[in-house]
Amino acid sequence: MRMARNQSRWKWALALVLVAIVAGIVFVFLPRLLVASANTASANVILHFATTSRHNSADDYVVQLYQQNLAKKIVCISRGEACGVYPADDTRRRLLAMGIPAEDVLTLYLPYADCVAPNLPRIIEMVRANGWQQSLMVLSPTRSRVTGNIAAKYFQQAGLGLTITYSPQAYQEVTTRWWADHQKAQATTEAIISTFLDPLYAECR
Repeated sequence: MRMARNQSRWKWALALVLVAIVAGIVFVFLPRLLVASANTASANVILHFATTSRHNSADDYVVQLYQQNLAKKIVCISRGEACGVYPADDTRRRLLAMGIPAEDVLTLYLPYADCVAPNLPRIIEMVRANGWQQSLMVLSPTRSRVTGNIAAKYFQQAGLGLTITYSPQAYQEVTTRWWADHQKAQATTEAIISTFLDPLYAECR
């Protein structure tokens, strides 16, 4: 009887150890689960959706895509922050300083929304107004799966082409010791919440 109990305890202990190992592996590689595959293709416009108030690797990547003649126009997209400040304006200024002609860099201001879906019609409206049939959307890596999927759905319904991509350097940044950096940990946590929460609400689908 005692032997059977000991065997049962060992089985439970082994199961807990295995669960802990799996949980640890998932934790370490969590950002990679949020990242979709990146693709590049010729387009009419680059939709720079990874805009920030400070320079980041996505800016360098957008310039690289432009210089490779993958698109002739760039649209910097962002929601407003405090006091009517839009990171898209800061991003545009950086791109101009990096040599992109002013006439090729546009901005699009979006109103605040809890998720990306409510603002996608505004983006599509601008794309259609300019006669752009193919778009190349640059996102942050951890947003590439959830935002990329919903954006692709809206663009397809509008009869427009869309390719999702992100900066390779940004990918390395967010997947390397993400838990040790507050900004990366916060971005990863927000992406996790969006991935599982957004599909539950009609306005975010």
